[in-house]
Amino acid sequence: MEPDYSWVSQARLLALIGAAVLLGAVIGFNREAENKPAGLRTHMLVAGAAALIAVIGRTVFFDAGGTAGDPNRPLQAVIMGVGFLGAGTILRRPEDFRVEGLTTAASLFFTAAIGLAAGFDLVPLAVGAAAIVTAVLALLPMLERRLIDQDDADHRGGPHDQTGRQNSGRRGKRS
Repeated sequence: MEPDYSWVSQARLLALIGAAVLLGAVIGFNREAENKPAGLRTHMLVAGAAALIAVIGRTVFFDAGGTAGDPNRPLQAVIMGVGFLGAGTILRRPEDFRVEGLTTAASLFFTAAIGLAAGFDLVPLAVGAAAIVTAVLALLPMLERRLIDQDDADHRGGPHDQTGRQNSGRRGKRS
């Protein structure tokens, strides 16, 4: 059977890459709004590149009748590449030993996986995964702040601090 490299076939593959880029934008928008090192464009590009690599790998493998090497190689290449990108976002502050950028690195990794899913024509899976990661990035920080504020209030003796003033509910700030 002759491989199908028609414009229609390639346009369909391009639509998969476009879907990956849009899903990357959803995740990147959150990181951009939080002023993180890897934002909208980076997440869009990671998702799109991962999808393109998946599409090329899938096309070459199946067009050769399933005999053109290991179909897992494109996945491995994406994971390695994103590992280098993610490592570049992680910083350790020597003055207080804090590590920053782990969530951004993880979101890049997740975005690459979403791009791979879209590139392998698993678009519903990619959409669902993007919804999950968006919820994690958008909702969990609010929950963490609430839990930390509650923990702070518990350690300060409830809604009032040691001086008898009412706590404002904001971490580290008293009214």
